[in-house]
Amino acid sequence: MKTIPHILSMSILSIGLSGCLSSTMEETDFVSKVSDISLTVNGRTQMKFDEETHQIAYDETDLQFRVMDDDLNNYFVVTMDSMPQKVGDVISATVIYTTQDDIPHIKAEFTVSRYEDDKFWLWDDSGKTGVVISILH
Repeated sequence: MKTIPHILSMSILSIGLSGCLSSTMEETDFVSKVSDISLTVNGRTQMKFDEETHQIAYDETDLQFRVMDDDLNNYFVVTMDSMPQKVGDVISATVIYTTQDDIPHIKAEFTVSRYEDDKFWLWDDSGKTGVVISILH
């Protein structure tokens, strides 16, 4: 009879501890596992482009990349200080995005972690923030 309470206690403890473990993304995961245009904040996917319900735009003059849903209620906007050219470049950028109840702004130094097929993977390790953008021609 002592084993059932013991098993229940251990199960509750395991469930509680698993909630404490960090499941945030690191740069290597971001570069290897994220293939779509998206925004990752604090290591978690915030928004992912879906061509059925989203629009994308790129303003070459302002170096600004935008993803928004068709209702314009959910979006992220990346405004870069300079255009990335190659892996290893570091660029300053501002990211504005929507959540359920806020419109946060992030100013960060992003490293170009990957470049492929006109897509840039930009990563800021201090905020675990990643953006995949596509330069539209």
